[in-house]
Amino acid sequence: MRDKLEEKLMGALAELRAGSTDLAPCGSSVCGLLQRSFAALSDPSPTSLNTAASLATTFLRLADEKLNSYPYKDVPLCWRRLYTDAVLLGALAKLQQVEKEIEERKRGLRRTIRDLDLAIVVAGAPGEGREDLVLRLISMVQAELGSLADSVDAADDRPSKRRRVSSSTGRPTSPLPSPYIHRSLAELPSLPSFLLPTSLPAHCAPFIVRKPALDWPAVEKWPSLGYLRQVAGEGRVVPVEVGEDYTKEGWGQRVMEFEEFLRSLEEAEGDLRDAEQPYPTPATTDDGSPALPSNQLSPPDDAVKHSSRHILYLAQHSLFRQFPSLLRDVPIPDLVYSSPSTDGTGKPYEPPATEDGYILNAWFGPGGTKSAAHTDPWWNCYVQVVGSKWLWVAPPSCSPYMSAFGAAPSSTPDKTTDVGPPNEATGSAQAEQYMTNTSSLDVTVPPPQPSTSSSADGKDTKTSSPYPPAFLARVEPHARQAVLEAGDVLVMPPRWWHAMYGLERSFSVSMWF
Repeated sequence: MRDKLEEKLMGALAELRAGSTDLAPCGSSVCGLLQRSFAALSDPSPTSLNTAASLATTFLRLADEKLNSYPYKDVPLCWRRLYTDAVLLGALAKLQQVEKEIEERKRGLRRTIRDLDLAIVVAGAPGEGREDLVLRLISMVQAELGSLADSVDAADDRPSKRRRVSSSTGRPTSPLPSPYIHRSLAELPSLPSFLLPTSLPAHCAPFIVRKPALDWPAVEKWPSLGYLRQVAGEGRVVPVEVGEDYTKEGWGQRVMEFEEFLRSLEEAEGDLRDAEQPYPTPATTDDGSPALPSNQLSPPDDAVKHSSRHILYLAQHSLFRQFPSLLRDVPIPDLVYSSPSTDGTGKPYEPPATEDGYILNAWFGPGGTKSAAHTDPWWNCYVQVVGSKWLWVAPPSCSPYMSAFGAAPSSTPDKTTDVGPPNEATGSAQAEQYMTNTSSLDVTVPPPQPSTSSSADGKDTKTSSPYPPAFLARVEPHARQAVLEAGDVLVMPPRWWHAMYGLERSFSVSMWF
């Protein structure tokens, strides 16, 4: 078994060595030390492996310093590549090293898995074959961890104590009521294969198709946290948002073990179960969609506040690069490959400049997660896989009245550059400076509707509102709302304002195309 592992490690080392010329822009000193580290890894003696591990740490610190010296989009490719190769070198050294203390080795192996995940999350694992090599080494390290656990169980001569695996489904608690639905979003009977906004007016605005993804493997499997644990394996880490809303003070980001994140979902649902109140069943419109009274403020905030824990949200993350086996559960609709020629308004359109022509992201969190009203520059095919979400949309023409961060109240930039939460710093100060594609208004609060009642003197009563008058006059009449359920698909043109609110544990997949 050990001989087979060493054979795999030497093969991985050969792959690393073959691509090392791409690091020439990092400088001759780095390249010289790389050759030294390759030689050290080829010699399995403890001294050589310690040298290789020390050099890998030096490379990683240098690369991390360089990554933090630039805005991320401006980081020279060679430093992201050095970060990745440093992590790979460290993993090769760790797998060959031998520690006497089993617990010490287990801790070291878990740190190695974390570093390998961060090579994808932080550096993007650039370079031919690098991402695949990262994933293969993660599997090797996890296998080594498993063998250590087996050896401990055998030494103890008793059955291993296995962690209880959750069989939780997508609806362990009652969904939170949707904030309001004043005007329902359009629905189409089937998901088109092509978008024809120039000839079909329905394709010029967001629309929902109910249940076309209901037969996806993801809809069946992803409600099970046990399945997700099995896919991930031991020690994996993911980036999460900490806090309900990335536009508010106190919001932040952290890297945490995927297992810890899954436990946080179970704990959040336990809090809601313990604190559930007899909310009234929402009224419905003729078509069966929820329609809460306009004066009923959203109760989800109150329910969420029963828990003292921060909301953790795995948002806008390319999770499928870390867990590629999940891609088997997500058939990409033909629509995503349709290459629309316009943006829905007749203007020329450019899809994402990726190899596949689309960007795939995961959105996974408990009830109470918020995505503030914002715009994106691409068409979006948004699939609700698990749970339900409340959705709010408004057309691009509403931009001057959306009170965007960093923009004057009466104007908005012609071109947005931010397509998601900030990656550096935290809270509303960051929002104020950068997020010109994000509204400072909380659209989950129901706007007042024209009153049908009158006061004693015969005059119409007025309801106070947290919204500016321009929003009520120019945005509210054009806004639409809906609730997305498991299997539903939302299709949305570029630059439409949209906000989301998780009504329960929710797993969604966005496909920008």
